[in-house]
Formats: sequence, C-alpha cells, structure tokens
Amino acid sequence: MKRRNRKWLKIALVILDVLLIGALLMVFRLENGREAKTARIRQKALDKFMSAQTATADSENEDTLSGEESIAVIPSVLSIRGDSFQIPGGDPQTSYPAILQQMLADEGSNIRVIDYTLDKRSVLTHLYYAGVPSSDISAFIERNRESERAADSDVELTAGNVSGLMTERKDLDAIPIIFTGYYGGWGGNVYELIEMQKKILETYNQQEYYIIVGTHPYNVTDFSEFDSIMQGYWGTHYLGVTKIAGSALTTLTGHQQLAERIVQKLRQQGIYVTQEETAFAAFAGQTTAS
Repeated sequence: MKRRNRKWLKIALVILDVLLIGALLMVFRLENGREAKTARIRQKALDKFMSAQTATADSENEDTLSGEESIAVIPSVLSIRGDSFQIPGGDPQTSYPAILQQMLADEGSNIRVIDYTLDKRSVLTHLYYAGVPSSDISAFIERNRESERAADSDVELTAGNVSGLMTERKDLDAIPIIFTGYYGGWGGNVYELIEMQKKILETYNQQEYYIIVGTHPYNVTDFSEFDSIMQGYWGTHYLGVTKIAGSALTTLTGHQQLAERIVQKLRQQGIYVTQEETAFAAFAGQTTAS
C-alpha cells in the first residue's frame, strides 16, 4: 500500500510540474505579446505624429508673415523674469534662458523662451519691469523704510534705475518662470519676497502653470530656513537651486545646470514632454476612446 501511495504521489508531482511549466510559458508569451504590441503602438503613434508635424511645417512655410510676430498661447511660450546672473564677458547665447531654449530645440520642441531677466537688479525693479502697479511698489518701499528704522538693516528703498526699461508686455499668456530675490529689495523678510513674487505672477493671464526658482540671497544667512519657507508656500511649483548658488551661477557650468534643472521641473509639472511622449500619449488616448 505504501509503495502504491508513493507511486501516485510521484505521478501527482510530475503533473503539477508540467502544469506549472505550462503556466509559466503562457505568462511569458503574454508578456512578450504585450511588449510587442506596445512597441508597435509607440512606433505607429510616433510615425503619425511626425507626419502631422511635417504637414504643418509645409503649410507654415507657404504662409507669409506680416507685421509683428504674435506669441502663442500656453504651453508654447516660457517667460523668464528675474536675475540673469550674467557671465562676465560672456556671450548672450551662454545665458541660462538661451541654453534652455537650445535644450528644448534639441529635443524637437517648438516651445519658445522669452528672456526678461535683468542683471544685478532688486525685486523692486523686477516689479516695475513686469508692470506691477506703482502703488504696490510704493507700499513695499515704505515697508522697507519702516524695516530700516526698526532694525537698522540694509534695504533698498527705490526701484533702482528703471530708465530704458520697457514695461509693454508680450508674454501675458506664457508660462512664468520667476527667479528673483538674490539682489535684495525685500528687506530680508522671506514672506515679503513671496508677496512680491505673487505680484509678478498675478500680471500673467494664468497662474496654474508656473515655476518659482529660488536660491539663497546675499542677505540671508540661514539657507535651509529660506528654502523651507519657499517650499512650504509654493509647494511643487518651487525649484530650489541653492547647490549651484553664489559665484557658480555666474559661470557657464552654473547656467547649464540651472537650465537642466528647469527642464526637469517642467517635466515634473507636466508642462513639457518630448515629441515621442506626446505622440504616444495622444495615440494611446485615441486607442482607448475607440
């Protein structure tokens, strides 16, 4: 009886092994099938997208542009306002807005970058340049005066030399990237800086998509507290670049790193994706709908 039981047990184990191997083979084939199907969908979507892009480009080439160029709506335009951290003796094409533009173009993007940055100007000047009402700017200046009397701190009391700055706006429908604060003008109070940045942000037609870039200003000693307050208020919109701050920001390497960080943030915010990712997402959505 024991020998017969062992015999049936062995037979049962063999059957289980065969069934297990068969199940594994079936799973393997299904996975390979899904991967092959996904690859075909990606390629088909990309071919379809590139074909449409070529047709659009041919159509645009046939048109004749006249008058002033108009700026497209979101998300075709990025507007950068704030500190330029100009490289001493550097070519304008080595600035972080120019590098950002080239990086996007190299990836096949038609997103346009408008550079409204200024070199070594306080937040007050950036407020004026963005067209913030003079009454708001005067209120900040008066607040700084009171701060100076109370704490005898070194604060900027004017909007600086604004002669020659054009306040006419051509970026109202763009996605704002605001990088202000390093050169002062806000009395050392981080919450006042945030309030000023909000004033600039509010000059745009939309405030759903934007990035606030921050680094430790020259008049702030506790860098971690500065980043913590900024992150706490702006949330996922905040991009802290303290690690490449200071003198590094006035070098080509610093500008390259800053442009790379902005591209990463654009991706995280869902503002920017590559052509292939856009094509696949659009085609996958059509496939699901059908």
